[in-house]
Amino acid sequence: MKSSWVLSAFFSVPMPRLYITPALKQPTERANQEIALLREYCTRLFADVVTGQLDVRSGAAALSDEPDPQDAIDPDLEPDADDPDADDPDPGDANQRDGA
Repeated sequence: MKSSWVLSAFFSVPMPRLYITPALKQPTERANQEIALLREYCTRLFADVVTGQLDVRSGAAALSDEPDPQDAIDPDLEPDADDPDADDPDPGDANQRDGA
């Protein structure tokens, strides 16, 4: 098996070469084409809504004001206020960035 060398910040590591077989190439190309089409569709949909070519008011009116329980944030995933390692930004930093 042939290998190539991958340069790290500190040392070189031999890594095996990756070969894409024809059996993997066709599904990969098809998936990439579908992803590109979905991105194009999404961009076009946003553009139509923003420019007013697609009216979404009736759909927005049908939405309920109640939050969906599936969209609720899990309290176990929220940063703990007592945790000193929490990633909460310091409010003093915002004043320094704004030049105040």
